[in-house]
Amino acid sequence: MEIAKYKPKAKILDQLEDASGLVNLTDCAKILELSPYAVIAQLRKDKILYRPLRVNIPYQKYIDKGWFRVIMRRAKDDPTHCYPTRLGPL
Repeated sequence: MEIAKYKPKAKILDQLEDASGLVNLTDCAKILELSPYAVIAQLRKDKILYRPLRVNIPYQKYIDKGWFRVIMRRAKDDPTHCYPTRLGPL
């Protein structure tokens, strides 16, 4: 059965979820055996993500729809700089 093929991947994805229920896009793409670069590039091409200052962020309308959640964290080496640590589908 086709669904059985994805059960091990679903289990790994569940393990990668953090306490907030989010998974970052890179880990999600790898579990689905896709190139993280290709997935993120396609999301940018489809105008779902944009990249201000070298950080991929979803457009606000997709955050409002509940497709993504962005959690920011301060950089350890530069407390004035923040970056998303979890960017992924809810």
